[in-house]
Amino acid sequence: MTTEIAIVAAVSSLSALTILAFRLRGSRAKSRADAEAWKSRLEHDLQQAREERNRLLDALGDAFLLLDSRSHILFANSAARELFGSRELVDRPVSETLLDPRLAKALLRCVETGESVQSRVVLPQQTSPRGDQENRGTNAWVIEAARLPSPSEGEPITRVILRDVTAEH
Repeated sequence: MTTEIAIVAAVSSLSALTILAFRLRGSRAKSRADAEAWKSRLEHDLQQAREERNRLLDALGDAFLLLDSRSHILFANSAARELFGSRELVDRPVSETLLDPRLAKALLRCVETGESVQSRVVLPQQTSPRGDQENRGTNAWVIEAARLPSPSEGEPITRVILRDVTAEH
């Protein structure tokens, strides 16, 4: 009789373990599905935040750029894209994008040191950011660059505003 009780107890324990294993497997599948849903929601929210940022920065009248620590352009608003015409901006070094090294000098100093920079540059027609679309002769630009506060230990980002002040010049 004790052998039968032991067998029944073992079968009952095995059945309970089997049920628990199925529940655990179902729970893991639900957890994976929940994690995928959260990931999808976060990606969607991030995309919406980027689109909102782009809309706000595109509303600026001045050319606005974001640079990484290697001085590569991460973002260019619509005024910057219009200013530089058909030239590709994103993922390119700012020194290659700006035709005159005097424009890049202030930006590069800010990227290297982290110090905010404001500079006024007067350029001949040939080296204007407008390139061959420039027809005003001498033109003047104000360049403002500052490192953005980093919320974590991430890569520093530098914001750049390039303003055409030829009319005031």
